[in-house]
Amino acid sequence: MRTFITRMTVILLLTGNGQVQASIGQYNQGFEGISTKPSIEVRAIFGGNEGLTPPVSRSHKPIMLAHAILVKANPERESTISDAPDEVTLIFNDSVGQEFLALAVIDPTGKRVDNHDAKLDFTDHSHLRASVSKLSPGRYTVRYRVLSADGHVVSGKYFFDVQSK
Repeated sequence: MRTFITRMTVILLLTGNGQVQASIGQYNQGFEGISTKPSIEVRAIFGGNEGLTPPVSRSHKPIMLAHAILVKANPERESTISDAPDEVTLIFNDSVGQEFLALAVIDPTGKRVDNHDAKLDFTDHSHLRASVSKLSPGRYTVRYRVLSADGHVVSGKYFFDVQSK
């Protein structure tokens, strides 16, 4: 009989205490169906203190690490606007890093119309902005690339239209 084994791993970060890796379980699937054989093991990783069990405290809430997600944009995604903006602003669900940072606004002919000045807000690193030159009517593409807090680079694009007044 053949058995397929999948091991799931969840990574939790305890605020101020380092990283805890927990292997939640081992799931075996045979020809008879799926059975669960729990095999829970916890390993704490603290700078120089490997093997210590993290202190249990109700004040420490686990933080789930995930990629940055674009939650708001100005101009909005797939919007049609009559007043051309002076800048494009992107807001992510979490702070993003300075490394690999990029924001480009491209006109209908494929030419960049931003001023190559993409930057994060000084006080809120979840806000990315770039100024743009005067936008004429047409469909614009916004391309972005940021470094998530989990260390992964996230990129994407969206469109907006500027119409004549």
